[in-house]
Amino acid sequence: RKYKVILSNPPFAGQLPKDSIRKDLPTNSKKSELLFLGVMMEALAPGGRCAVVVPEGLLFGSTSAHTDLREKLLTDFDLLAVVSLPAGVFKPYAGVKTAVLVFRRPTDPKKLDKKAKVWFY
Repeated sequence: RKYKVILSNPPFAGQLPKDSIRKDLPTNSKKSELLFLGVMMEALAPGGRCAVVVPEGLLFGSTSAHTDLREKLLTDFDLLAVVSLPAGVFKPYAGVKTAVLVFRRPTDPKKLDKKAKVWFY
């Protein structure tokens, strides 16, 4: 099933057993934040938009799972904005620094503008 709009604040810092993870996701990680982002990327319809809260570690992580997922986001989607949220915005539930990613799946992947500007705040 494909969706035109996805808004999400998925759980962070969780890990799933490798045998319970779908094989068709664009990541080989066990980390919940990477898996959720992968599911959202796959579930987005052409022309659809997604806004998702992610831990900043997803933006700067150096594992192959982090870099591969970021590369897919930049090559297959229009990244529209990265909004850094203040530290402690989700306290007392979570103290991790977060950001909101806003992206769109292009209607025609061949017309993806790789030089489009991304709004950072």
